This record gives sequence, C-alpha cells and structure tokens, in this order.
Amino acid sequence: MNAHVAELRPDRNELDAALAGARAGIDRGTLQPIQLVGIAERLGTAGRVADAVVLYQHWLARRSSPLDHVVHFNLGVSLSVLGQLAPAETAYRAALAIDPSFAQAWFNLGSVLERLGRP
Repeated sequence: MNAHVAELRPDRNELDAALAGARAGIDRGTLQPIQLVGIAERLGTAGRVADAVVLYQHWLARRSSPLDHVVHFNLGVSLSVLGQLAPAETAYRAALAIDPSFAQAWFNLGSVLERLGRP
C-alpha cells in the first residue's frame, strides 16, 4: 500500500475511539452536529458505513438541533449505500418534513423511489 494512502486512513482503534467519544458526546449533549457529520464521514470513508448509520440514529434518538434535517439526510445517504432503501426513504422524508426546500433530499428521495420501482 502506498505510504501516503496509509497515512490518510485512520486505524481501527482510532475510529473505535472516535465512535465511542462521539456516542458519549451525544449522551452528554456536547457533540455538535458538524462534529457528528465529520466522524460519520470518517467512518464511511473507512468502509464502516453501518457504524455511521448507528451514530446518526443515536443522535436522532437523543438530541435535537436546527440541523437535524442534515442528520436525517446523511442517514439516508448512508442507508442507501448499504442498500437499505426503505429506511433511506424514511430518512429523506424526515429531512424534508423539517426543511421542505432541501433540494438534494428531494433528488435523493426520487432516486430511492426509482430504485424501489416507485418512480
């Protein structure tokens, strides 16, 4: 493996620690939405999309912010990557219920519906 690529990929222990810290931060109410998205993106980049889904779900079950539509949207993206289209549809619809002008959520919802055979 190229040394530069290896430097860009966090190791499993680092990601596990970031995930545990994020969950604790959610529970304490100290993790900000931008931090949540950053950690979830790192997880996804490392091929741990399912962990990102769990993290987004943990946030949505315990926190609330003006950026929840973004969290629902990112949850939908992660679920779509995993092929979980019906839950992705639900996540996109939740994002749109909060912000009906969120154009990208409309596009992604349409894509999911088309993949489900419901254009």
